[in-house]
Amino acid sequence: MMEDKEIKAEKDSKLVEDERNEEVKNENPISQIDGAKATKIVKDYLEQNFGNVGMLHYRIEDLTKNGDKTQFYVICSLLSSFGSQERLYYKIKVNVEDGGILEVWKSKPSKEDEEQITLTRVKFQEK
Repeated sequence: MMEDKEIKAEKDSKLVEDERNEEVKNENPISQIDGAKATKIVKDYLEQNFGNVGMLHYRIEDLTKNGDKTQFYVICSLLSSFGSQERLYYKIKVNVEDGGILEVWKSKPSKEDEEQITLTRVKFQEK
């Protein structure tokens, strides 16, 4: 009889542990690795458009997580043309889970010290 209680208690504790593990799997926390994936997706996208020379002065301005656990907004900039002092600013929404780009906004060539930069949404087709 004592063994039955011990077996039942062991099964109950294993069930509780399995439920906790399932909750952790469902949470799928965002890590720094996901942020790195998001910036890599954006860099690859821009490199397809500007080539590797156009990406020489590429930089990440900001990285923020969207409300969705797998989506980020990456704000970055690069020189508008070789030798130019003006930069193009991009705000790109990416999904790190599937590697897709969801939305793209772009500025007109702007000086770095401008206080306000206007972004316009870009229509694009993902390959």
